Amino acid sequence: MTQLKTAIIKNKICALPFMHMHISGQAVNPCAPFGKPIGRITTTDPVTVWRNQDYRKLRKDWLDDTPPEPCTNCVENLNDYKKLQSLRFLNSGVLDGLNLEDLDPLYPRSLIFDGFDNYTDFAARTSSPFFDSKLHDLMSTNSTLRKFLPLGQFNLTDRSLPDDILDGLIPHLNTLSLPGCDAMTSPKIQILIAKLVNATNLKTLFLYSNLNNLNLNTLNTLSLLNNIPKKILTVFLDGDKNIHEYIFHGSKFDTFVDNLKTIKNNFPQLTLKFTTNITAYNIGRIKNILDTTLYLKQELNTHIGFNEIRPGPIPSFIHPATLPQSLKNLYLTDLNSIDLTPYTTIKYSGQLVSIAKNTLQQNSTAHFDDFLHYTLAFDSATDTSYQLLYPELMTYMTELLNRPEELPTIIHDSTTTNNLTSIDPNQPNFGYF
Repeated sequence: MTQLKTAIIKNKICALPFMHMHISGQAVNPCAPFGKPIGRITTTDPVTVWRNQDYRKLRKDWLDDTPPEPCTNCVENLNDYKKLQSLRFLNSGVLDGLNLEDLDPLYPRSLIFDGFDNYTDFAARTSSPFFDSKLHDLMSTNSTLRKFLPLGQFNLTDRSLPDDILDGLIPHLNTLSLPGCDAMTSPKIQILIAKLVNATNLKTLFLYSNLNNLNLNTLNTLSLLNNIPKKILTVFLDGDKNIHEYIFHGSKFDTFVDNLKTIKNNFPQLTLKFTTNITAYNIGRIKNILDTTLYLKQELNTHIGFNEIRPGPIPSFIHPATLPQSLKNLYLTDLNSIDLTPYTTIKYSGQLVSIAKNTLQQNSTAHFDDFLHYTLAFDSATDTSYQLLYPELMTYMTELLNRPEELPTIIHDSTTTNNLTSIDPNQPNFGYF
């Protein structure tokens, strides 16, 4: 009998269809790049989706060496992604003893629920109302912003999931990740965390927060979950004080720093990591991010680094690829001049720079006007201004405002966000969940 573990090591089988479920809102996929829902939890529960005909056929197709088109595209263009995810399962030990011949698992061992809840206390201009309730509220009262991120695609009534939606999976999971919402403010996540005392097989829990607020009850509950060896709180860091507060409207950087210190000093059971979204708003400020990380490392007096570096935000028209070549050349010059020597103690600092360079090699400049219009609209809605932070944009803004064109019609897509060409399996989750 051939072990699944052996087949994965030989790079013949992708572990994800056999081990993993990715839920985004209510759409279920075997992984983030799959892009074609294999079921929905609007009409059924996750366990039923996991055992449905399409999921079982996907596994059989891999066993028969005839993976479907989304998988063949991944193997051709994102093969390192498959290796990265499979390596995680190999290292976890959950594959031990599983054979190909009788493999039809009753439950997934790994779950990412992207946007389990979208309750936040800030409006991130690099997000979407699907993941950010404050952004949704802002757009519901601003007709200009609605033209960029249509509310019809992000109807919050579709989020009325029952609190017990994951109860059937929790006892069987080895890894649980809850991105796309803030663990410190989301009532749904706090209810879920309280249930994890029964997660006897759970080894790793990933939570995310802007740390604009702390919920001490949630932190106390997490600290008492001794049954989960690794509890990782990933916090968003997209720049220094000014850029952080510009991108995350309504957040306070000083509060963010104070809350980091509170967690570090009072909740040592939690591992702190950073996540950075590389966007058109910070691609020219990568050294700024490194300096801020170094400052926080010294303030916290601890080892800290990046857990996720995402080259591809929502919406896609704020991807660095939308920038004109003149700005890309300027930013590439800045990136090439960065001396990484002072940042050697920051884990994956070099990868932050290399991924930033990679995003500037891509081309989606047709959306640059969309980016400029969006920036002006968001500034107007929030009484903020790009001018002091990004003086290099002023010439382009002036040209835009002198043209007679009407506000463009935005097509919400993520086609420019899935072009990361190199992922090291020994590094953190760069680019995808």
